[in-house]
Amino acid sequence: MITVRGLSKRFGRVAALQNISTEIPPGGFVVLLGANGAGKTTLLRCVLGLHAYEGAVSVGGHDVARDGPAARALVGYVPQRPALPGELTCVEVLDLWARLRATAPRLEWLDRVGLTEAASTPARALSGGMRQRLALAAAMQGDPPVLLFDEPAASLDVAARRALHRDLAALSAAGRTVVLSTHLAAEPLAAATRALVLDRGRLVYDGAPSALGAAVRQRVVFTMNGTGRDDLRAVIGSRPGVQLDESNGTVVATTPAGQAFELLAAVASAGIPALAVRVEEPSVDPALIVTAGGQGS
Repeated sequence: MITVRGLSKRFGRVAALQNISTEIPPGGFVVLLGANGAGKTTLLRCVLGLHAYEGAVSVGGHDVARDGPAARALVGYVPQRPALPGELTCVEVLDLWARLRATAPRLEWLDRVGLTEAASTPARALSGGMRQRLALAAAMQGDPPVLLFDEPAASLDVAARRALHRDLAALSAAGRTVVLSTHLAAEPLAAATRALVLDRGRLVYDGAPSALGAAVRQRVVFTMNGTGRDDLRAVIGSRPGVQLDESNGTVVATTPAGQAFELLAAVASAGIPALAVRVEEPSVDPALIVTAGGQGS
C-alpha cells in the first residue's frame, strides 16, 4: 500500500532522512518510533507529498511526486495538533471535511468514535481526547484505506491515549493500513504488527515489534525532595534490564520500551513520594538494534 525507495530529504545542511526504503502492505498497524529530530514527521509529510524529496514514494500504486492528488485521496491524516475550526460543531466539521474530499459526509463516525452526544458541540469546547477522536472521524471522511497519525497521543491523558490506541488497532484489524508516529512506545508496540525505528534520519529497524527487545529504551526521570530516594533505588534495582543514574536531585531509570509504565506502577504501589515524574521519548542504540535482529538502512 505504501512503498518508499531511496527516500532522502535535506533541510539546508541537515539530512532529515537518509536513503529510507520500506514497503508497508495493506492492513498493517505500523508504529514509527524515534526521538525528536529522528525524521518521523518528515517521513509522514513526504508520504503526503508536503515536502519535495529525493527517491520515490507511492501510495496504492500512485507516485506521490507525479500523481499527488490520487495518492492523497487514499490517505487520512491526523496531526499532533489537529487544526479543527473551533466555531464549527462536530457535525459541521465532518461535513466540511467530506466536502473537501468531494464526498458525502459519513456522520456515523461520530458514533464510532464516541462523540454522538457531542454532535452539536463546537470543536473549541471539546477536551483534548475528544478533539483527537473528532480528528479521527474527520480523517475517515472519504473512507481512506490508509491512515497516518503524527504523535496523536502526545497531549492526551492515559485513559484517552489507551482508547485511541485501541481504536487504531481496531481500524487495522478491519483492513485499514495504519501508520502511527509516536514516542510513547509501550502501548502501541503491544498492538502493532510492525515497527519502524528512525535514528537521526536513518531507518535502523524494520521488523516485528517483539524482536526489538531492549534496543528501544525510555528514560523515566524522578525529581525527589530527599525522602524516599533509597526506596526508589530499591524498586528500580529490582527490575531486570533497568539502568539507574542520579544527578542534580533526580533519579533516572532507563527502561526497555514497554516497561516504563510498569515501572511507574511499581513505584506508585510502593508509595514512594516524588515531586515530579517525567517519561521521556525512547532512544535508539544501533548496536542493540543489531542484537535484536533488526535491519539497518
